[in-house]
Amino acid sequence: MLPAYPPAAPQDPVEVYLLRQGDHTGVVLPAPEPGRWIEYAFGDWEWYANGRDSLAWGLLTLAVPSQGALGRREFAGPPQQDPVLRERGAELHPFLAERARVEALRNRLEAEFRASGVAPVLNPRNRLWMAPSAESYSLGNQCSSRTVHWLEDLGCSIGGFGVAKSVELGPPR
Repeated sequence: MLPAYPPAAPQDPVEVYLLRQGDHTGVVLPAPEPGRWIEYAFGDWEWYANGRDSLAWGLLTLAVPSQGALGRREFAGPPQQDPVLRERGAELHPFLAERARVEALRNRLEAEFRASGVAPVLNPRNRLWMAPSAESYSLGNQCSSRTVHWLEDLGCSIGGFGVAKSVELGPPR
């Protein structure tokens, strides 16, 4: 597990969340509209968009790079009270990040989500809309590694390197 350390005193801070659900990680960012939030996740296209979620397929995707998928779900209300996240057993770890960094990351993820030109597919189990990503999915580029990059974009420092099974939030630095 890689530790991520949020910035100690970001300018114009806004609350964001590291999302952990078992070994899966992602982020929850504020939407432009007050009181709304957007969850982002990364995974394998066949697994998330096409329901190909067998153990054999999971092992194959880690061994052979496959089509990546960017997941997105927008919702209203406090993330800790979101019924979908609660149903999924997701843990939310809040921290403060600089508003400009949050907006830049959200804008980049929104552009990536729309860039494929393919209509997003709803995953009924996690209720994320999935769109093909420009990045492939592999052992070296899975949900935790993408989350690490997103956290770095938000000003977090990462306490280590290598392939991570998951990410945990440490104290601000």
